[in-house]
Amino acid sequence: KNGVKIEKTERIYWYWPEDNVCELVIRDVIHEDSASIMVKAINVVGEISSHAFLLVQAIQVITFSEELQDVNAKEKDTMATFECELSEPFIKVQWFKNDVQIFSGDKYRMHSDRKIHLLSVLTINMNDATEYTCALAEDSSIKSTAKLIVEGTVIELIEELADIEVPESFSGELECAVSSEDAEGKWYKGDKEICSSSKYSISSR
Repeated sequence: KNGVKIEKTERIYWYWPEDNVCELVIRDVIHEDSASIMVKAINVVGEISSHAFLLVQAIQVITFSEELQDVNAKEKDTMATFECELSEPFIKVQWFKNDVQIFSGDKYRMHSDRKIHLLSVLTINMNDATEYTCALAEDSSIKSTAKLIVEGTVIELIEELADIEVPESFSGELECAVSSEDAEGKWYKGDKEICSSSKYSISSR
């Protein structure tokens, strides 16, 4: 190796699989094994040699040169975008929401440009407020995580309840309207909450 005779070890050794064939074995190669390798055969007539070069390619270590950052958005915003950058270009990544993989579609858009990777969350609602992760497709332990922080819209009464009069044994209907389509409402009689039953019918539209 580089002109120095190799000594046999458990990691580096040679053997004769056939009478006229000798093989050199280097186990668990490392970058320092890169060298000029020469084999020399000697007998009573003389000697011959052959040379080759062993080049060990170092494992490419991929890291995040720019991590994901928390993103702030408001409920009903059209889009919120996460961005990160890897140390090497053209690396495949996967995106996760709360550790569940997500894909491009009506809700998410994913784009890569050399080292840059982007995730856009579309039509923001309160359920989008959670953690998002970008991870290497070949090694999910290399990842970056950030939160989407969603500011809820203020709910306003567009149409308030109005007093009604109905004859005894007839049905009466009370209705109100709020500014948010996703708002959940509760009904009360006095201070006691009421629910759908044979007495009350509660619905939203």
